[in-house]
Amino acid sequence: KITVFATDVHKRSLDSAAQGVFTGDGLAKVSPARLQRFFVEVDKNLYKVKTELRKLLTFAHHDLTRDMPFCKLDLICCRNLLIYLQPEAQRKVLSLFHFALKMNGFLFLGKSEGIGGPMANDFETVSTQNKLFRKTRDHKLALEIDANRRGSPQVIQRAGSQTVLQRPASLDRRVLNDYDTMLERHIPPGILVDDTFHVLHCFGDVAQFMKPLRGRIETDILSMTEGNLHVALSTSLQKVKKSGLRTVTRNIRLKTAEEDYLVDVTVDPIPYQNTSSLHYHIYFQQIEKEPPPLAQLPKEAELDTFEPSLYYRQHLADLEIELQIARADLLATQENLQTTTEALNTTNEELQAANEELQSANEELNSANEELHSTNEELYSVNSEFERSNLELKQLNVDLINLLTSIDSGIIFLDKEKHIRKFNPAISTFFKLLPQDIGRPIDHIAYQLADQTGLSADIGSVLRDGMVVEKEVATREGDWLLSRIMPFRSEEGPREGVVITFTNISKVKDAELKVKKLNEELAKRIKELEETYLKLEEESGRRIRAMEELRQKDQLMIQQSRMAAMGEMLGNIAHQWRQPLNVLGLQIQELKISYKLGKFSEELLENGVQKAMEIIQHMSQTIDDFRDFLVLDKEKKPFSVDQTIRRSASLIDASLKEHNISLEISSSGDPQINGHQNEYGQVILNILMNAKDAFVENGKSEARISVRAWTEDNRAVVTITDNAGGIKQEIIERI
Repeated sequence: KITVFATDVHKRSLDSAAQGVFTGDGLAKVSPARLQRFFVEVDKNLYKVKTELRKLLTFAHHDLTRDMPFCKLDLICCRNLLIYLQPEAQRKVLSLFHFALKMNGFLFLGKSEGIGGPMANDFETVSTQNKLFRKTRDHKLALEIDANRRGSPQVIQRAGSQTVLQRPASLDRRVLNDYDTMLERHIPPGILVDDTFHVLHCFGDVAQFMKPLRGRIETDILSMTEGNLHVALSTSLQKVKKSGLRTVTRNIRLKTAEEDYLVDVTVDPIPYQNTSSLHYHIYFQQIEKEPPPLAQLPKEAELDTFEPSLYYRQHLADLEIELQIARADLLATQENLQTTTEALNTTNEELQAANEELQSANEELNSANEELHSTNEELYSVNSEFERSNLELKQLNVDLINLLTSIDSGIIFLDKEKHIRKFNPAISTFFKLLPQDIGRPIDHIAYQLADQTGLSADIGSVLRDGMVVEKEVATREGDWLLSRIMPFRSEEGPREGVVITFTNISKVKDAELKVKKLNEELAKRIKELEETYLKLEEESGRRIRAMEELRQKDQLMIQQSRMAAMGEMLGNIAHQWRQPLNVLGLQIQELKISYKLGKFSEELLENGVQKAMEIIQHMSQTIDDFRDFLVLDKEKKPFSVDQTIRRSASLIDASLKEHNISLEISSSGDPQINGHQNEYGQVILNILMNAKDAFVENGKSEARISVRAWTEDNRAVVTITDNAGGIKQEIIERI
């Protein structure tokens, strides 16, 4: 049997380790074979130690420096702990490890740790690199167990229990600082001593009253003073110790290398209510003025004034009295010692024999006691582990009961023999189960399913094959249930039984019927839509053919419109050329007449030719304008709106004048457009020709057309108005 004791002083670390849960990153260096053998994946990237391995470990709270060690251990692993301990604590812990190990047991330390000093002879180094040592001697070492340690290791508290911890009283550091400052300011230099005259505390600067310290330091106030102050303190302390009253010694002369000065020394007893011993407050007050002679002082002051001879005599008298008392005590002690020695000599031989027997028995009892302590520690540790496990099981059981109670679906747990292990209250709707039915076979229970033989066969199939069985079953009342039978396994893997769940899906079934009806109606609607679509497709075909015929007619009309436009343009060309041709004819006739009349000259010929060439160039430019006007632009480019309007108007200028139609063109801001200039000009020309036709048709007198162009919001705006009467009402909606 293998038992591993996992100990620590930190309870939260123990609780975390006892869970045995690790992440995938934490197990990255574990081989796949060991991972499959010793761990179970409980969640994504989360693994838990298997129960068979977890049972080998016992987690317990244990302090190496305070608690008794375990005993008869084969291996102790204590890595990187000793480096944080003081040398004395390290020796103590190693001594406990030596006691806890069996003979030839192993000690495994950290790479920066080792065994030195007297303990080195009790262990053999197995591996220096890995810091592995073996116990080679089994003699008893002195164990230094803390007398104030707990009688048992701390166990995990039960639910509901509380541990009362005494918290140390805390003092405000600011208050302590204020307290020390007040003492420095208001209390004269002084010393606090105990009942044996050893210094406990100093107030202010008392170094000037002490003798220089050399060698070994002693805290006896009488050893720290010398000269007159030593005599005065010795006498005053003895007096106060006997009387319990404060005493004042005045005018004690002290000498230093620089000067002599006088001080008054006061010894004040400080009682304590719980004991008869006293503490003494000795404080010094330096005298600024030289006092008058002793003879001139009053009686009361004379008694307190320090006179070395008187104090020396008093000091010697006290020492003689103490010496006499010590001699008397010594004589009485010698007599008693002689009598006691004779009696002791008589019993000593008997005690020696008995002591040898008791010493042997004591060694056996000590060994047995140590083993009992270690066994007790182990029992407490195991008990704490069991209590923690029981608490976890209790919490898990409560959680499982609450979970089963909160689920609306009926759940039954069956073992391998088909006996009922557990069920939840919701199952009572389908199975007539009572708490006392746990342990009975499921076949003995009456339930509300229509097909009872099928359930038993499905359970047997899941137990045999391990495959989940899921089907819809009906109850005798007509409800529908979703039956799901699943195997449940232990952590080791074998199937331990099955879990059966019944979920009421009557609403789902009703919804399926409704969906089925809706699907049928939808199919009917789709069929109707298909028929409608076919009709629409035929109608669309007819309309497309009609549209094609209309498109061909539109093309024909467009062609006719273009031909008419070309005829109109030719008419405009004729109007444009008629006047220049008349002028050209008159110019030629003028040359002929001049020749007949004898007035023909070279100058007249040159003028006539020049005028004729100007007319011919004008007519040629007119042809170019008409040609460019009929060419379609392929690319967009910026052009002037005003120039385009005036060029379009020039093409019909002669026709407008023939019909007495005035044309006014005005422009402001030189508006620009990025587009097709010829198409834009054709639009302006068509509108002007339409206006001319309207004037001709209506016979309007004082015909007038106005064209205005300007820039507004970075856009070109053009308006064309006339007084021909506007568009007829019956055709305006079709434009």
